[in-house]
Amino acid sequence: MSVSAASAASVVSPPVPSAVVDVPAIPRADRWLPLLACALTLLAAVHAIEPLPVGVFYDDAQYVILAKSLATGHGYRFLNLPGAPSATHFPPGYPAFLALLWRISPAFPENVALLKFANALLIALVALFTYRFATRTLEMSPVLAFVATIAGTATIPSLVLSSAIMSEPLFLALLIPVLAWSERATRRAEVDAHRAERRGALFLGIAIGAIALVRTHGIALSAAAVTAYLARGRRRDAIACALATLVVVAPWMAWVRLHNDALPSLVRGAYGSYLEWLAMGFRADGWHLLAVTLPDNVATLWMAIVRSIVPDVHWSLDLLVGGLYFWLAALGAVSGWRRARVTTLFIAGYLAIVLVWPFSPLRFVWGLWPLLTLLPAAGLVVAWQRAAALRSPAWRSALVAAALVLGAGLASFNLRGYLNAWWSSNARFHARRVLPQLAWVARSTHPDDVVAADAEAAVYLYTGRRAVPVTSFTAVEYVRERTVTEDMAILEGLLDRYHPRYVLVTSPRLTDAASSIAHSRPTTLVRVDTLSQGAVYAGLCTRLAGKEASPSCE
Repeated sequence: MSVSAASAASVVSPPVPSAVVDVPAIPRADRWLPLLACALTLLAAVHAIEPLPVGVFYDDAQYVILAKSLATGHGYRFLNLPGAPSATHFPPGYPAFLALLWRISPAFPENVALLKFANALLIALVALFTYRFATRTLEMSPVLAFVATIAGTATIPSLVLSSAIMSEPLFLALLIPVLAWSERATRRAEVDAHRAERRGALFLGIAIGAIALVRTHGIALSAAAVTAYLARGRRRDAIACALATLVVVAPWMAWVRLHNDALPSLVRGAYGSYLEWLAMGFRADGWHLLAVTLPDNVATLWMAIVRSIVPDVHWSLDLLVGGLYFWLAALGAVSGWRRARVTTLFIAGYLAIVLVWPFSPLRFVWGLWPLLTLLPAAGLVVAWQRAAALRSPAWRSALVAAALVLGAGLASFNLRGYLNAWWSSNARFHARRVLPQLAWVARSTHPDDVVAADAEAAVYLYTGRRAVPVTSFTAVEYVRERTVTEDMAILEGLLDRYHPRYVLVTSPRLTDAASSIAHSRPTTLVRVDTLSQGAVYAGLCTRLAGKEASPSCE
């Protein structure tokens, strides 16, 4: 990344602007640059892997539980919850991929290294596909495509996700080749369409459905492809593509509808349907939820992108870098509308979902980071061509300066990030909370105990104890923090539902809630131990409100 500014400047420097786009890629460079991008990204991704426990991102442990369930013949279930209910939260694509790896190496936690290394390989493939997409679909020069690729795959945002067991690397490894395919498939007008292309639309729809089964946001690609077909007057192809996607995702939708109600309402936020979670938020808070979420997510998206390019130095630098990025990205979107209409529509649809979704956009932005670095690179090409048409040395100098600012920002941010291993900063922070819970449960509980913890999935994986959450996850809490009384009510509801033998709390809010319950209902909880960041409570295993206690309590 230290050479990104110089490389970008060399691409846009006079006097041959046509070299940016119009001259075909140099055969020799086009052979070794994508391999170099792939190799450098693989080295960075492997270097970013650290021996941290699964569960520090929460979702990662749930993915692994589902993979274990599939690989061991239990079906698609959350094995950590009592009764092992059917899983309706995550689509099955990524857990199924992990299940294949689990069958190769079934010993946990020894197989964690394989699961993480698989993501490193996937993000290296993403680098290869991104370069090819940049040169062949967006028609960038080899050097600019290489710089944009490295900026999108071997930098901190992508390494945060590839170094953990998260679904984004698989999503991108499938998405980018399908984007290139969709651009070719939708480019011809109706007059050129024939039966073979109808079959191509069907196969494209199937591929899009498969992507949506890895990450639900991938459904935005279906809308983009259908819109592109309709814009070309190809209604039958649009219908074929949409129906094929529906056929692929329909079984998952039916599964969710059949099994979601079996989950207790208090755990459906983290374990149940995304759409029901959102619908419950709107039922509880109405349009106020959207009115608060939208502007907050716009601001967060801005800062997520800016902070991924330049370190936090001064607000004026943030404004300069953010302005340059979004200006060039807008120009890139204009170029993309001509060369890559489906991709432009997909990014717009994806970000539209992110902006109205009552959750932090950070992971979603980083999950699309390679494409988000291609946009300003494409915009740089458009701006340079305009400068060449105007024959304006001042305009060309301004573009070189803009490229240098963005390149220097990326180099500075990622240099500091590599020196301080920022890809695992969040994971290391949460490991300090998770590891003491795992040690205490392994040391102080029996194999048939039910434990409530805020790292319940990790507790199950590393100790084998059935484990349940200590709070619920709702859309409303994104716009309004819960009170201690509300936290107490939720925790009491989970205690009454699952009767855990021990309750481990680490966050200040939940520690206060558990402490208040222990004082107001001493027959329910008694504090028995202290964690480095929290406390342990024991349930007295009495019969509560006429309900049978857990077998582990008898």
